[in-house]
Amino acid sequence: MDQTALHRYGQAFVQETPELKHSKLQELSELLSSDTFSTPEKKKHYITASTYSHECNDWSKLKFLRCECFRVEDAAKRIINYWNKRVELFGEKAFQPMTQSMACSDDAHALRINYVMPVVDSRTGDIIKDDAGRGILYIEPYRLTDQVYDRTSMTRATWYSIHALLEDEEIQKKGIIVVFYPRNFSKYSSDRILSKNNITSMRSYLPVKLEAIHCCHPPYFFEFFYALLSTLLGERLRKRVIIHSESDEEVLQTLEQTYGIVRGKIPDFMQGGGLTLDYRGWLELRKNQGK
Repeated sequence: MDQTALHRYGQAFVQETPELKHSKLQELSELLSSDTFSTPEKKKHYITASTYSHECNDWSKLKFLRCECFRVEDAAKRIINYWNKRVELFGEKAFQPMTQSMACSDDAHALRINYVMPVVDSRTGDIIKDDAGRGILYIEPYRLTDQVYDRTSMTRATWYSIHALLEDEEIQKKGIIVVFYPRNFSKYSSDRILSKNNITSMRSYLPVKLEAIHCCHPPYFFEFFYALLSTLLGERLRKRVIIHSESDEEVLQTLEQTYGIVRGKIPDFMQGGGLTLDYRGWLELRKNQGK
């Protein structure tokens, strides 16, 4: 692999070995068991999950270690915060598998709004990646226009989409990029609370490396909205927000030539994109697979 592509956004990566994974998983389990690190009250949902949820096994814990570049204490904090937030969002279904028929059984409407979409091959369900192997998450706020929805359900839908991306081990290691397309953004599609929920979920709870955000064709008044949300991104992520305000063709060329995202990997919802993304078809495919 071209190392330039891998380190394009300045993120750190760890060379994994079986010995490293084994030792760090052992350290993580010991830390999570320690009441001096976190009190039983603060980690009670993690304790319940470790007993009743198959999503709290070593495979799942490895996602958190990868997200935090194998910094054990940071991974432990994120795991505890993750389960606390998952219970807050999903209630009594929090410990059920993250599938459309179980944990997300009340979220069919939110999922079908297509506000946050993993970029996938709709026929096979395969995840489409950039040239370094990162997953791509496509977000188009215009899709919220004239929609009636519950914000908590919409946040759960985002969690579902990101969990789907994290089924891929390469994405666990290399992270995701966001292609944000606010061209038709208006006050009718502006939901700062939902945006805050999604940003904080990715930054603080979900075991995902958010490598960069490509903001394509923002309207002239978008700066005001972005100024309100930029504080949530944190200093490091703010530096990796790339604004693309050129013509349709110039933006596509920049994404391909500079950032390794060819137009065939850009959904055709965005002007000039070459990928037909049948997101609802993908949801149906996964539902039939029990996902």
